[in-house]
Amino acid sequence: MSLTVEVAGYGLCETAQPYALFVVCVQQESFQAWNVYRKYSSFVELSRQVKLLYPQTMDVPILDGESLNREVLDNCRQHLDKWLRGVIGNLMILRTQSMYQFLCADANVPHPNLEIHWRDSENGSFDEMVRASKMNYTFIHSQINSYHLYIYFHVFQ
Repeated sequence: MSLTVEVAGYGLCETAQPYALFVVCVQQESFQAWNVYRKYSSFVELSRQVKLLYPQTMDVPILDGESLNREVLDNCRQHLDKWLRGVIGNLMILRTQSMYQFLCADANVPHPNLEIHWRDSENGSFDEMVRASKMNYTFIHSQINSYHLYIYFHVFQ
């Protein structure tokens, strides 16, 4: 079983109260890739839930959640990417309901006012996935979640 996860970008939701989302790209073996969009607080909540089961798990990096500066957000993205890759290295954590929800819930459903800034890519590990995900937004939400639920429970369990 092979799962590749990358915090590949961040976005700014231009609403009355602007906020940042981080784009998590997920690819499982030869299955179609998907993206999920998470606030920093979702990473913190995932860390809290995982630590209840596995106290030795490293903490999510403490980041300045107030700044919407591109440089600060890209730095946050890099730290969250490193943290998430470290956490999913533990198969027991990867199989938790909390991780499933984090990696699969609301897949390929970006906020309508989201302006995404992708990481700079030289090796292109997720370049094809990013292009594919932009085309996949037209899928019906329930079909996507059913598909990911099937993959998760048949491969991870």
